Amino acid sequence: AVRGVKITVGPPFFNKVNIPIGLFLLFLTGVGPLIAWRKASRANLRRAFLVPILVSLATLPLFLLGGIRDPYALMTFVLSVFVTVTIVMEFYKGVLARRKMVGEPWLVALLHLVRRNKRRYGGYIVHFGVVLVFVGLAGAAFNVSKDASLQKGETIEIRDYTLTYQGLTETEEPHYSAVIADVELSKGGRKVATLHPEKRFYHRRPNEPTSEVAIHSTLRDDVYLVLAGWNEGKAIFKVYLNPLVQWLWIGGYILALGTVIAMFPDSRRVEATLRRS
Repeated sequence: AVRGVKITVGPPFFNKVNIPIGLFLLFLTGVGPLIAWRKASRANLRRAFLVPILVSLATLPLFLLGGIRDPYALMTFVLSVFVTVTIVMEFYKGVLARRKMVGEPWLVALLHLVRRNKRRYGGYIVHFGVVLVFVGLAGAAFNVSKDASLQKGETIEIRDYTLTYQGLTETEEPHYSAVIADVELSKGGRKVATLHPEKRFYHRRPNEPTSEVAIHSTLRDDVYLVLAGWNEGKAIFKVYLNPLVQWLWIGGYILALGTVIAMFPDSRRVEATLRRS
């Protein structure tokens, strides 16, 4: 504004700034349970942090052997292990203490523990949901895409998947006509799905076709197939492979569940209120 020069920033700038901030917040998500409910003395902190740090560092070689080289993704996965271990430890310690006091079975002790401390353990569930969301976001580091112009019977490979073009069909619906591609999706030589991406032409706007994306989703990755066009017996496709997308949704659901649990008052407070009344 001072020099009269317009400056724009794009995704690389936001990734450079926001990803480190996000990783720091993820780290704090794991640190919080370790220090919020006890005195932060050196001895206590050493005991609290020792197991999560050792376990998370032990997984680092496994991630490297799995082919993960992106530094931000690697840090995300290691920190996710760190936070998950802290959450599991808090649940384990709480259940163990209740079993010693009451002698309940593990599952019953867990349910009663959460019921009597909804805000605390609901918060831990929220933390775990956040971990899964970060795992899903880290998958973006491994996104790949390809364009292909295929004749009937030709294939395109993207990572572990093979897509075989089987032909086009035309259909007429009340409000639109469509051209539909039939594409076989296989993995390791085994058919896993048949994808049907479409190009639709609505009667009211025939010059503005829309693409209906075909999706194959698993916990590991999502395959998106777009029919971009066709010409001289060939179909033109755009293929996207996005890993770990489902973990974003799962993390969101778990986060919402933890929020609902934390919203309700602890049963101990309800019982105390009833006694006073």
